[in-house]
Formats: sequence, structure tokens, C-alpha cells
Amino acid sequence: MKLARVSEMRAIEARAITDYRIPGGVLMENAGRATFAAIEHWRGPLAGQVVAVVVGPGNNGGDGLVVARLLQQAACRVVVYALVPPSSWRGDAAEQWRLAQGLALPVVEVHGEQAADLCPPGFAEADFLVDAIFGTGLRRVVEGHYARVIAAMNRSGRPIVAVDIPSGLEADGGKPLGACVRAERTVTFAVAKPGHLLQPGREYVGRLTVADIGIPPEVIEQAGLTLGCWQAK
Repeated sequence: MKLARVSEMRAIEARAITDYRIPGGVLMENAGRATFAAIEHWRGPLAGQVVAVVVGPGNNGGDGLVVARLLQQAACRVVVYALVPPSSWRGDAAEQWRLAQGLALPVVEVHGEQAADLCPPGFAEADFLVDAIFGTGLRRVVEGHYARVIAAMNRSGRPIVAVDIPSGLEADGGKPLGACVRAERTVTFAVAKPGHLLQPGREYVGRLTVADIGIPPEVIEQAGLTLGCWQAK
């Protein structure tokens, strides 16, 4: 199994978009659909299940909005916990927010320390949680209301599915950057990252699924990836 560092994964995605004219929005939609498919395989019939989808800034939050939309269409009772003002999303993530609004997805906005107290009751009532707060590009220590929400997720006792990587985990080295989600399942896209498999990161990842999101195989083959492993956890 090949592994992609963050910079290598960005180059792979950029080439898929520029050379193969695959829109970023299509990759985001595919990522959300792949995560939904993994959840459906894991959880079985989803109708009636209660799900808390926790979304943060950037494309990881956009992926989470796709998952939330698909879960609602599968007759789940979904609540989205938005850790940034929805107006802050840009590009493909903003488009996913517009689609979510069209479906009247229930949203709880959690933008500050006191607002983080809104999360634990909803988390405790959920059958499972979806973590789409931070993606593989995270470099800073997780602080403030993000850290409080992640702590509440971990304390909830509910199983957590992480989108791409558990929020708070450094993707290249597997180091928790302060608060870090402890996932039961992680769905990553196209290529696994070193942090999924290196200790202590693998203790936060749970069972790892590497999902195809429509990046042409030759783009990955020609990326010059030099890291690899024998087997994913």
C-alpha cells in the first residue's frame, strides 16, 4: 500500500482537477458518497438512526455536509453541528451548504466556548457521530471551542466515523495536535496517509477504509510516492 504525504495528496488532487478536468466539487461529492457507503456497510439499515454530523472549516466540512445530506435522504434523523459560521465556507464547501439548506437540514451553530455546551446532549442522543471538523491539512494545535467539542465527542461514548482523518491528528507524522477525535472508523480518500498508520496516530483512527473518489489511477501511479506499508489496520 502506497502512502501520500499531505503535499503529495494535494498535488494528486490538483493534477486530477487541472489535467483531467475533474471539478473539485465532484471529488467532494464522491468523498461524501464514499463515506456514506462505508457507513451504510458498517451500520446496516440506516432509517431512523440518529446521527450528529460535526463540521468545521474548509473542504473537510464540505465533505461532512455531503454525508449529512445523504444520511438524511436515507431517512436518518440528522443534526449538523457547524463549528464555523456557514457564511465562512467558500467554493465547493459553500455549494454543499446551499444544497444542505435546500433540504432544510437541522443545524446547530457552535461558534464559541459557551456554544460548545450545546453539543453534549445531542451527542449522547445519537446512535453515532460523524467527524468532519479538520482534514489532513491541519498544522496548528487544536484549541478553544474546537477542543471542547472534540472532548465532548470522545466523552459521549458514541461510535465516531472520521472523514479523511480524525480531527486533530497530524496526517504526515501521526501526532495528536492537542485535542484529537478517537474514531471507531476512518474513511480516507484515494491514498492512505502516514499518520493513519504511524503510532500513536493509528490508535485514533480505528478501522481504516481507503475509498476511491474518482482520481484516475495513473495520477496516483505517476505521483512518485515513496512511502508505503504492508497492510492497513
